[in-house]
Amino acid sequence: MRSVSSRFVHVFLVSASAVLATAPLSAAADPVATPPAADCVVADTAAGSPAPTCDVPSLAPEAADVITVVARDLYFDPKELVIPSEGTTIIRLEDDGVVVHNFTIDDLDVTTVAQPGGVSETTIVDPPPGTYQFYCSVSGHRQAGMVGTLTVLAPDAWPPSTAEPSTAEPSPGPSTSPRA
Repeated sequence: MRSVSSRFVHVFLVSASAVLATAPLSAAADPVATPPAADCVVADTAAGSPAPTCDVPSLAPEAADVITVVARDLYFDPKELVIPSEGTTIIRLEDDGVVVHNFTIDDLDVTTVAQPGGVSETTIVDPPPGTYQFYCSVSGHRQAGMVGTLTVLAPDAWPPSTAEPSTAEPSPGPSTSPRA
């Protein structure tokens, strides 16, 4: 009797997992999903029908802006960054130096570490407007000048002005997030 009940349990579990693996997620199973309205008809796009004719919210995340910062031995390139206060920005750190470097912003609780020749990323989501210092926290690097500035602009100040300052020497401007 015991072997029959354990075989039943095994068959039941295998059957249940097969059903769950092939069943589509419902709105109840996925709290992020929003089902179409009752009067909405979603066409079968796989059969070549037109796209849905109603408003169905996208579940895809908003695309993030990516800013690449290159860490070389004892400096960052670029050393000035400008991003908007709304949305997501990915800081991609490429270590072109011969030692490990990192990208740290204490006030935003941001740190990412890249090995020599390596790449790492960190994400900044909806940061408060302001000016923040980023630096490499490897011993002695910050003191040697491996620092930069991240400026976060409020929505009413984004996108930043593209007017060039009138100086005798042209300067490379800060790297800005492409979001407009």
